Amino acid sequence: MHGQLLNHFAKRSVQMATDSFNQQSLEQPQPHDGHEPAIGKLPKMGVAVIGSTIIGFVLMLTLIRYTLWGVIGTLAMVEQPQTTYIVKEEKNKKADDQVTAEEAIDTDVLVIKQKPVTSKIRATIQHLHAHGGFLARWRGLVPFAFYTVLQSFTAQFIGHLIPLPHGCGASVIGSVLSSVLLLRLGTAWVHIVISEPSTKSWFRRLPTTQAFKVLWLPTVITDLAVHLSAMIPMTILLACRMHQPPETLEHREITIAASKLFAVLVLGLVCFFGLAVPCGIALTRMQASMLPEEHESIVPFDRTFGGRLVPEIIGGSGAVGMKEAWQTFDRSARLRFVKLAIKFGAIDLMLHMLFFVTVGFQLYYLIGPEKLQQIAHEHRKA
Repeated sequence: MHGQLLNHFAKRSVQMATDSFNQQSLEQPQPHDGHEPAIGKLPKMGVAVIGSTIIGFVLMLTLIRYTLWGVIGTLAMVEQPQTTYIVKEEKNKKADDQVTAEEAIDTDVLVIKQKPVTSKIRATIQHLHAHGGFLARWRGLVPFAFYTVLQSFTAQFIGHLIPLPHGCGASVIGSVLSSVLLLRLGTAWVHIVISEPSTKSWFRRLPTTQAFKVLWLPTVITDLAVHLSAMIPMTILLACRMHQPPETLEHREITIAASKLFAVLVLGLVCFFGLAVPCGIALTRMQASMLPEEHESIVPFDRTFGGRLVPEIIGGSGAVGMKEAWQTFDRSARLRFVKLAIKFGAIDLMLHMLFFVTVGFQLYYLIGPEKLQQIAHEHRKA
């Protein structure tokens, strides 16, 4: 899921930057109906300021999303805190000669539950710094960037080869097939994120071809789950036909449209956490189960998955099954991941608000309030 989600976020960031340039109309519009345009051509300094703001925001958002969803999210999917039991036996000094040997010994059991590393974002980042320095928050960024570009190019190439009309699933099929073809690279990226720093280059950490035999079907299921979790609410949203401008609707119609929009948003969250997240967690844990023995994980997890993993050396697949990978992700771990996802979403929302406020102030000082009001008035008339 990490690859599909981050690819989606990266595409949205680039699309948002493009839309921002288009919406702000940095070039002088053509006059019409004999009237002068509301906004003149911005000075070069203004274009540079707004352009650098958009580029800087997209870069910042990409790096923050990678740290949160890519690194911390993957660690949270894999982590399985261990419980330590310490048994302490002491001889009962008050015991007399009539008691048995077992009764003459007092046994105390001390249970130590390890606090999850990924319970808090700040604690996880500090843990990453302890295992690789400041740049550890972006560990695996180079292979992931390579994977993202290659996966996007391969998906588009395959999509164009499929003889289906646009919008009939060719892009989905291309995305699924490209994810399958590159699953070894995706698995290597998971190993780099969850393990101690290695002297090996990332392309030398690609798993064997056995990984393809084990992971191709879970990869298909996960990729389809991610697409369905986005397509279902979008299809319903389009079916509601909420394409009319708000100013043409009556108060009752606006209330109904807002209720429909809220219902679709809730449905999208249900699809995401009920369909995409479980499949993505299971796939990531399957990939983590194939971490070679010579590499140590930076977060604790049972590498035998409760004895359900059969090593290749004794005839097994060397990976835990998809069902077992999800079952061993207990209730507390699921709640911890949901809380992290909510925090990630809140941070993402605040960053977007900061971006729009910043660009709004820049336009206010570069253009002026009167011209901004004129632009808004002409936009409503159009």
